[in-house]
Amino acid sequence: MTRRSLGLGLAFLLLACSKEAPSEEMMEPPGTLKLRFGLAESIRDEARMAKSVRGTAYGDLFASEDVSVVGPIDGAMEVANIRMAMDVSMNDVSEGQWTSTPLKAGKYTFLGFFDVDDKSTPDKRRPVSGNPVTLPFTNKFDVKPGGETTGTVRFDLLFN
Repeated sequence: MTRRSLGLGLAFLLLACSKEAPSEEMMEPPGTLKLRFGLAESIRDEARMAKSVRGTAYGDLFASEDVSVVGPIDGAMEVANIRMAMDVSMNDVSEGQWTSTPLKAGKYTFLGFFDVDDKSTPDKRRPVSGNPVTLPFTNKFDVKPGGETTGTVRFDLLFN
């Protein structure tokens, strides 16, 4: 065996050994999240008496690690934007549901509001007084690898 062939063999061996094996996280298949929407029991009767409970739910899905007790941390990027028509005048949860695109397995938090009077516009997407809103420490969902996670987003209090 010549020095040149020995050198080439050694170079190939070093290249093969230098590649990192894929991490378990990289090998996990993505999962999906399927959500329905409803009002928390604590505000359900008050909201139904005050207004019609038909409108549009708006919100964002964040990695839970990017959400603090006051909302998304600086620089947090939403994983998904959600907009869904809903009617909870007769049922506790919406009949329709939202399904995510494939998501990396992990914990996610939904933050948003229910625009019961559809006064929100694309350039001013904010709740108004009386709109049900979420809290940043509820509505957490654990997406499992390769599976479908189902859950219900609860709007916890009325915005003032």
